[in-house]
Amino acid sequence: MTKEFLRTYLSCCRDGTVHGCFTVISYTGIQGPTGPQGVTGPRGNTGATGATGSTGATGATGMTGPAGSDGAAGATGATGTADSLAVGNTTTAEPEEYAAVTDSGSGNSHVLDFVIPRGATGATGPKGEDGISPPVSGECIFSAEGTYASGNEYVQFGTSQIFPAGSSVVTASGTEIKLGNSGVYLIDVRSLYSLSASGMVNATVELNGVVQPPSTLVMGQMSGSASGFILINANADDILKIKLDNIADLANATFYVVITGYSVTG
Repeated sequence: MTKEFLRTYLSCCRDGTVHGCFTVISYTGIQGPTGPQGVTGPRGNTGATGATGSTGATGATGMTGPAGSDGAAGATGATGTADSLAVGNTTTAEPEEYAAVTDSGSGNSHVLDFVIPRGATGATGPKGEDGISPPVSGECIFSAEGTYASGNEYVQFGTSQIFPAGSSVVTASGTEIKLGNSGVYLIDVRSLYSLSASGMVNATVELNGVVQPPSTLVMGQMSGSASGFILINANADDILKIKLDNIADLANATFYVVITGYSVTG
């Protein structure tokens, strides 16, 4: 089926004069097949950016990447406060209790208290062998006080005492100390003195008139004290004396003599 169209046109000259008119009759025929696609034309300009869409769901976590390089060292921190440590109380506990250490201090100050259980009583050991008596045993102790008498080179003894009381092992009379028994005697001599002039006075122990050199007391200051001792092996009835030299330089002196007697048993 076709469609008919009438169109009327005016015929005009170039000068604008109308010479006549004519009618054109047109018909629309059957649509023919689509022709081949033409060549794509040039791309047009990019249009304006549309509105941002909504954020999509978070995707799965990807693999961990390689470690980065170390960062620069940070600034040095402030100096801290040093702790102090002290030992407090130490307590002995019973054997069945546990050992313990507690800190009774505060802050940086620590005070450690210890609880230490004592050991349990051990089993009784075997009886030891009988002891052997020493070959030397103490027999007596004698003490005497003597003084310097002006012009006399030997010390004069006055007050004396002996233990055990009443023993005659050692006795003193005048300038002599008598040893009643044979044995070993430790003789300890001490003096308090003052000199009349600058000088030196020596005091020595004599046994039966023989000076015992190790016993010398040196009195070399204007006033002071001197002491010495000697160990001798004496016989019964031996005589001890204390002899002074340079007595012209001696103003006064008091002597204290302590004698311990020993007996040899083997």
